[in-house]
Amino acid sequence: MNWWLAAGSLAAVLMLAGIAWALRLGGENRIATPADASRIAEDWIAGFEAHDAVICSNGSGALVFGTRGSVALIRPSGARFIVREMRNPRWRSSESGLEIETGDRTPVRLYLPQAEAAALGARLDATADNDVSNSRA
Repeated sequence: MNWWLAAGSLAAVLMLAGIAWALRLGGENRIATPADASRIAEDWIAGFEAHDAVICSNGSGALVFGTRGSVALIRPSGARFIVREMRNPRWRSSESGLEIETGDRTPVRLYLPQAEAAALGARLDATADNDVSNSRA
């Protein structure tokens, strides 16, 4: 076995791992606080002003309620997040939390206690109703 070849291969693998770490390409992102969720939504959606945020129990997603009746859904995508502003979101309560239809193949699941999921769903409906009444005025 050629020891120089093995050492060179190991050095190349370590160099690529270092580059991936520097670019933040690995690992999982978690949302730690409602303030983090609000900041993410405001950074990614132009003109969005966060009012309140609810984080799922494992920190992998959040709903952020805006001051103008809009709702931002934050969900993980690798080491980053996908942020989508939604109007009149469709949802359903499940045993594991709240499932929100986004138009993708699978709904986004926010892991919450069942009672909290139902209350959050009612809040989404109230936001949607408020948005409809504001658009009529």
